[in-house]
Amino acid sequence: MPLRTKGLRRSLIFDPPDIGCVLRMSGRPQGGPVIFDDSPYGNHGTIVGATPVRLPSGLWGLGFDGDDYVDCGAFTQGKFTSENFSIGMWIYPLALVGDKGFITHGADAASGYYYRMQFADASRLEFVTCQAGATQVNYSAVNTLVLNTWKRYWVVRSGANLLFYANAVNVTASAVAIVDPVAATTNLLIGCYTVGVAHANFRKALLDIRLNKALSAAEIADDFAKTKHLFNV
Repeated sequence: MPLRTKGLRRSLIFDPPDIGCVLRMSGRPQGGPVIFDDSPYGNHGTIVGATPVRLPSGLWGLGFDGDDYVDCGAFTQGKFTSENFSIGMWIYPLALVGDKGFITHGADAASGYYYRMQFADASRLEFVTCQAGATQVNYSAVNTLVLNTWKRYWVVRSGANLLFYANAVNVTASAVAIVDPVAATTNLLIGCYTVGVAHANFRKALLDIRLNKALSAAEIADDFAKTKHLFNV
């Protein structure tokens, strides 16, 4: 008989946050407009429009309908200028149209970084680092994102390199050297590329969102192996 996850604490479903984790959102909002951060830093997010969604396995995530997002505040630990880092989440796209934001912490050609779906270039992932008047764009292989399908995606910075993973497979297609972004002065947003621009907001669901130290390929494979059954992958 399959394990029933209803009523179990998130800590019994997912491993605890890794050492070096600065954001971990892995469960249902705990009442009101807030989703809690399980990392030691408590970077809780204010939900703007997004609604809880439940998988058949009993897991909870957040659903976005095109104008929703989560605001995590100034988020000092996630500015990521010269540091190596990784960003992971389970993503289920409802529509592959326009440039949809997953994580935004900065402004285009000004500061920070953003991580998005780029439909114009055949449903690939993009990660953009920004300085005053400049950007560097790294991207995954085409068709990395699949409509109405759960996949575990990671983007990892290691030195000047940026790597993309889908279900623990390296799908990196670019080789653009990263220039350290200018520290962001804006809040970190989840599910959004630009507030108030409908096409820039993600549509459908995100689950188990993590920002932490740069993971190795072996650590990413281990993460996928431990959680894929919860998404029927």
